[in-house]
Amino acid sequence: MLPKMKTQLRVQPGELCLGSNYVGAKIEGTIGVFGAPSSLAVSSLECATGGACSIKPLPNWIELQGPTKAPALLTWKFRIHTDKPGPLFATLVFHGDEAIGDCQVSLIIKRDKPLQGDVILCGSPLSHYTHHESLRSLIRILTSLPLRIHFIDSLRTFNWQETKVVILHQSGLLQCRPTDLEAIQSLVKAGTNLVILADEFFRGTTNAANLVLAPFGLQMMQDGSEAVGIAVHERNRRILEWQSRYEVAHSGMTEICPHRLTKGLKRIYWFRPCPVACTGAGSMPLIKNSANGSEYFAAVSESNGCVIAVGTSLWSSLSSLGWPYDNDRFLANLLVGGDAESMLSENISVNTKETRINGR
Repeated sequence: MLPKMKTQLRVQPGELCLGSNYVGAKIEGTIGVFGAPSSLAVSSLECATGGACSIKPLPNWIELQGPTKAPALLTWKFRIHTDKPGPLFATLVFHGDEAIGDCQVSLIIKRDKPLQGDVILCGSPLSHYTHHESLRSLIRILTSLPLRIHFIDSLRTFNWQETKVVILHQSGLLQCRPTDLEAIQSLVKAGTNLVILADEFFRGTTNAANLVLAPFGLQMMQDGSEAVGIAVHERNRRILEWQSRYEVAHSGMTEICPHRLTKGLKRIYWFRPCPVACTGAGSMPLIKNSANGSEYFAAVSESNGCVIAVGTSLWSSLSSLGWPYDNDRFLANLLVGGDAESMLSENISVNTKETRINGR
């Protein structure tokens, strides 16, 4: 029987309901336990039909490494093995002598080959900084697309040859080293679409982004607070002025430029955006700032492959905003490298024909 515990621990994410994916997907991230004692055991909770529950060892399809200690927080890295098709479900229980918390993990692994190839999200959005409710909108979009999705923390841990799209953001972007840049350029030229998400509110991401974007004629604008020789009060003034100017913005149909990546977009809401400059001959705006038409919040370079710079570091600001805005559709377009709705219609048509042929 499950022992009674006095303290309920906060586990984040409390749910990892990951929808469906394909055999061979690499899925990794972190789970955090807040307010935890110095040590906890991790097990799986199994409940019988009659309602009795018991603690069991972890299932062999999930691997945990940790914990790593921080003030009032323990974190575990996890990896889900996707080598076999079928449904995966477990309740992970983090427990000590007088405390307990849990995280539900669920995923369906499909045997089929994804029609649209592989997409990488680096760094992984499956982290202890993310609440499960914000993950739902992202998983909804990812599950609806015929893509194999890889959630990874670093490009150096993954062989991303023949990958359709790489979204590089947050910790994955910050971990990029100068030695990675040559490999990134080669793969973009070979046909991989690269999407960079960055802004000045997530400190450090614009610097890291500009190292990657420079060869492609794109640049994230900056607030100037890191200029050499300025006084502290001037640095703070520049930060506050930037934050006031770019707190919230909107882009309507007149600001959305015709392109396959903007198909179906009518209105985009921006939270703390960062302007993107087109500095090369092959770069062009995708979405402009309605308050200043000479500023762009998304731009693309197609001179040496396809590289897209989007002036937000928060994937959730794209995935979680639907009607009357088209942020979620913009993210879907970025994931497939074009018109997501048209691709979905073609996918439904193909599946219908296969069903009729097979008689099912």
